[in-house]
Amino acid sequence: GYTEHLPFWVSWTETLAVGSMGVWWAAGFTTVAIRIIDEDPQGLPMEGRDVDVSVLFRIIRSPMLHNLLATAHALSCVGLFASIILLCIA
Repeated sequence: GYTEHLPFWVSWTETLAVGSMGVWWAAGFTTVAIRIIDEDPQGLPMEGRDVDVSVLFRIIRSPMLHNLLATAHALSCVGLFASIILLCIA
């Protein structure tokens, strides 16, 4: 077939592109889901019990999760860009 004529890095680059795209989709949809779930329809708290948040909301609002999603999103974009450049060179 045609694969004998392609450079050796093409199959690895295709794997990188598919993996990066999967991470990009997962990080993007998770970020959107967090923004939808964390929508606060009740407004400002009126009493002390209104301030108590569940474990789920503590995780959703944690800066570490947001930093992790942003890093995954950025690295996936770098992987996609690198794979596009390598496939163009091939």
